[in-house]
Amino acid sequence: MSSIPQRPVDGHTPLSPPDAATAQRYLDHMGEVTARRDGAIDRRAQAWLQIANAVATAAYLLVFSVVLRTDANVEIQALVFLFLVWTQIATGITQRHGMQRRLGRAQWPLIAGVIVLMVATIAFLLLAGFTPGFPVIGMFVPSAIALLAFGGYGVWLLRRASGDPRPTRALRAPLDRVARAATILIGTGIGAITALMGAPSGALRSILLLMVVLGAVVWMCAMNSAFGLPAIGEAWRWPHLVAFAFGGIALASVILPGSPLTESSFGPALLGLGVLVAFIGASFVPGYARRG
Repeated sequence: MSSIPQRPVDGHTPLSPPDAATAQRYLDHMGEVTARRDGAIDRRAQAWLQIANAVATAAYLLVFSVVLRTDANVEIQALVFLFLVWTQIATGITQRHGMQRRLGRAQWPLIAGVIVLMVATIAFLLLAGFTPGFPVIGMFVPSAIALLAFGGYGVWLLRRASGDPRPTRALRAPLDRVARAATILIGTGIGAITALMGAPSGALRSILLLMVVLGAVVWMCAMNSAFGLPAIGEAWRWPHLVAFAFGGIALASVILPGSPLTESSFGPALLGLGVLVAFIGASFVPGYARRG
């Protein structure tokens, strides 16, 4: 045991190596340590989140491809806002289930594959948006790439986690004032953008949407605070995610070119109000208790 190299913490002397009996006791408790780790990290939830991300990304890319073939610059900004908010919320969900995204040597092949897929996706998006006569089926290629690649990775993670023990059930509690206010604020932003899609003046829509997007960027700067989007994602349960999904579907329905909901300004306005009401109702549904 004395030949094992020591890497002491800066400012501290190396620890004395344990004797054989102490080392054996450490090994005897290895199973308990592994069980505690498996109880704290829910790899099934991480796999399902990966699959949900794949579906959300595929839907986002499909709507983005359709909108990109038009001159709807305002609608594209609205999609970017929704996607940025979701990525922050998903980060909080990942942290809730004990997972942390760290890059190591083992992840470099995966990272390289993701880069190749991103380049291919961007290439098809540009071709679909700016090449006259590009086949309509080409708009589905980026979504198919995202769904097969990221969704397939999620299915692989789910198979790996099939033998894991069930984690301890997280405590539930009503959302505190900060989480409830943030939930309602997210609904206000998505609902306002949905309603703005029916505004008669394109300049008015652009100005108001820019204000909402800038507000979201400022909010993201506080991501490490209790009011940050990752912290809100940690507190959310499935009813809150259903409200967010409804907001995303509502926004997409008024963004798509030729949508019957945009024939008058009342359709988007009522839909935006419905999104706000859904988030207000979800804010009173118990979420996960804050840790610590």
